[in-house]
Amino acid sequence: MKALAIFSTLLLGIHFATAHSPEEEKGTAAENLGRQILSSFQNKSIKEYYHLFPSLEELHGLMMANSEAYSVFLDVAKKDFAKVYQKRIKPEIESAYLRTFYAGCELGIEWSEVLFVGAYETEAPRADGTNSLVIEFLSGQKNYKLLVEKVMILSGEWKTTQYINLI
Repeated sequence: MKALAIFSTLLLGIHFATAHSPEEEKGTAAENLGRQILSSFQNKSIKEYYHLFPSLEELHGLMMANSEAYSVFLDVAKKDFAKVYQKRIKPEIESAYLRTFYAGCELGIEWSEVLFVGAYETEAPRADGTNSLVIEFLSGQKNYKLLVEKVMILSGEWKTTQYINLI
């Protein structure tokens, strides 16, 4: 419960700590992240996918930027969140990546040969500053889509999440 409260506060912090307009971020930012995510699958590289996710240092930076929300408990909150990040969030990232990769293999997707078609936001950013991203790609003659939910914008850069699925 405590970890959920910390993560929710971080998401709100992301929204308020990043100055951007949705119009500026649409198009190229969505496509860049879409290409990078698809590249991690083409290269069969969980490491590439990890680099697209906010680092613990970036998330700690958000906590510090919103230190008034933590009061005197900032250091304790950072330590608690570091444990949650290592023990729960990182394994969820790997699990989601592998689940999506193997689901694609079962559908006949040859990841090393996929072609990027496009990427777009599904709606206007939510109140917490997150959005959903759809990545379209071809494998052979078939069109496929990846849905990445709760994509966040951190310091003007789009970041992926562990919420990724083929749709």
